[in-house]
Amino acid sequence: MTRAQPRTLSTTIPAPVAGLNGRDPLDLMAETDARTMVNWWPATNRIEVRRGYTEHATGMGSGPVQSVGELVAANGTRKLLAAANSNLYDATSAGAATSLASGLTNNQWQMHQFRGKLYAVNGEDAPRDWDGTTLSSTAWTGTTIANLIHVTDFKNRLYFIQKDSGSVWYGAVNGVTGALTEFDALSLLNQGGSLLFCTQWSRATGDGNDNQFVMVGSEGDVLIYGGDF
Repeated sequence: MTRAQPRTLSTTIPAPVAGLNGRDPLDLMAETDARTMVNWWPATNRIEVRRGYTEHATGMGSGPVQSVGELVAANGTRKLLAAANSNLYDATSAGAATSLASGLTNNQWQMHQFRGKLYAVNGEDAPRDWDGTTLSSTAWTGTTIANLIHVTDFKNRLYFIQKDSGSVWYGAVNGVTGALTEFDALSLLNQGGSLLFCTQWSRATGDGNDNQFVMVGSEGDVLIYGGDF
């Protein structure tokens, strides 16, 4: 009896240059999609092994750096603020970082540059501002400022989100300290929850760019406001 010879079929599988796809079922994914990419990085026509790292600043404790913010001065000088080990560090230069504040409650700082300073909030400690040299506790009034969890600017004002609430607090035009005023958006959150963050959104219209204020809730609500506060 003659035994049938095994048959083989060869095929070419393209590199997953489209990157990760965790949305579509496997049988509907394009050949250039990947379900997982462990230590691979997609390029235009190939994938590359993920590169390592270069150590920059040291001396920030054994825990991870959980927040980083960059301050760019008017003359182009760049400074780096890092949060780790319950400290805020000047991590601009290679080598040992310089501690600017210690004994802080958490390292999850949200940072935003406005009028030559970097403003930072973490929802538990007093807000900080940094001019690249001196780190100060910002003297806002009008609310419990340690409860502020997010900061951004819109139409020349600083805006903050208060944790576990629907409240947005904003300062005076070009104000970097002083009284904050509340805008309560809780009743506008149709899905409930609280506000997580806010930002500005510029979109093109027939008469040019229209700058709008965006507030995002924890349950998926997105509130868009086009006026002035």
